[in-house]
Amino acid sequence: MRDDFNLKTKEELAKRVAYRCSNPQCRKPTIGPKENNYGTVSIGEAAHICAASPGGARYDEDMTSKERSSVDNGIWLCRNCAALIDRDENHYTVELLHAWKQLAEIEANQNVLNSGSYSEHISLSNNDKKTIEKIINIIEDSNTSYMLKEHDYHGDFQRDYLDSLFKLMEYLKRPSSMVNNQQLREKVQVLLGCIEEFRILIALKGGPAKYGNDSYIIDFEEDQREANNLCEKIWKNYNSLIAVYRMYE
Repeated sequence: MRDDFNLKTKEELAKRVAYRCSNPQCRKPTIGPKENNYGTVSIGEAAHICAASPGGARYDEDMTSKERSSVDNGIWLCRNCAALIDRDENHYTVELLHAWKQLAEIEANQNVLNSGSYSEHISLSNNDKKTIEKIINIIEDSNTSYMLKEHDYHGDFQRDYLDSLFKLMEYLKRPSSMVNNQQLREKVQVLLGCIEEFRILIALKGGPAKYGNDSYIIDFEEDQREANNLCEKIWKNYNSLIAVYRMYE
């Protein structure tokens, strides 16, 4: 069985983006008049971010039926883009589609409030780009990415592999590193909070491993699980930040 959107939800999704495709590389109007004097023609679709049924793109078995069919799990797209996002779910991730949706809604809101097209004014300062690229370079470093994505904190770890990540936290706290773009700044702040929480955990719970070799270990299983969960959270929020950043390139 599919957890489809009802008509009210579809209309809400369409209206919140002014009936335009939410793909920032498309933005095609999805509704207009028929060639005769009556009626309209629509090429828009309310697409599921996480699939409506098992086997679909980005299906999340932990979601309830109500969550799958809610406005929060929908994005308004033209028919071509709706088909496109289901062909490569590794590229068109949940985080990316939520970023598309957020940007499309902001653009629609700004177009109502201001004259001219909001999309014409989207740009990043050189300082914004410098800060985001610094984040990318550090988190994508092989040691850092390993400690965030692959290492299991039930075992020993090399503390110095985390030094770059924690230095990044200090860098992002500098006034000179502040991101001016509101969407990106919010994403950076969330990421910064996760890194800071992780550093506190390592400082309080991580001690030298029994057999030396400059290794550290977290003693208690509860704290080990928390460390793994925080690393997963950091990586998730990092990818959410990058999804928004890529839309400005």
